Amino acid sequence: MKSRNLLESFNYAIKGIRWAFMNERNFKVHTVVSILVIILGIVFQISKVEFLITLLCIGMVLGGELINTAIEKLCDGITGEFKVYIKAAKDIAAGGVLITALISGIIGIIIFGNAILKHEKLSLEKLVGNQLYIITLIIVSLVIIIIILKICIGRGTPMQGGMPSGHSAIAFTIATIISLYSGAISVIILSYLLAIIVAECRVESGIHSIVEVSVGGILGILITIIILGLLTLV
Repeated sequence: MKSRNLLESFNYAIKGIRWAFMNERNFKVHTVVSILVIILGIVFQISKVEFLITLLCIGMVLGGELINTAIEKLCDGITGEFKVYIKAAKDIAAGGVLITALISGIIGIIIFGNAILKHEKLSLEKLVGNQLYIITLIIVSLVIIIIILKICIGRGTPMQGGMPSGHSAIAFTIATIISLYSGAISVIILSYLLAIIVAECRVESGIHSIVEVSVGGILGILITIIILGLLTLV
């Protein structure tokens, strides 16, 4: 069926990712490892080039795993009988994933091994000069958690609607970050008022319920505080 718009195309793609995540153990493992690698990359403040290389490796491994899964299911759908060429196709696809995973692992060892050797004790005060790292870590973590929750709960679509509200979560995350860095009462009040307006718009438009935007807002605040708290302990 042809997609009617770009949003539906994203939803179909994410549904495919959701299916693989819910049904394929290897994809779950690779996803969890990828999340941890991204978080470690931000915490250890690897260089931009190293970070881009890391993201490229993650994309190749996850993309390869999805293609491998698609080939396996297509082969199983064509015939349930054992055939030499079907088995060869499935084995070759699995081999492609293995190669990308091994190469990515070697690259990861080189990048993070070097980062660990150079690592000095971090503190929130030192990271204040690198707000981009902190904000990126928080936003990426939040988006990943929201998508996983939507996949597990199964309400709405990953890109629109459902539990929790992603827009509300991000709005309250930004408000919390601004509040913690600013400290000015007027700025804090204004930041959260704007976040509340975002949440209210999602309810009035009928996309989310009050419970969904409330959970999203609380999630955004908690994730921000937890990550900032963990960084002070590193």
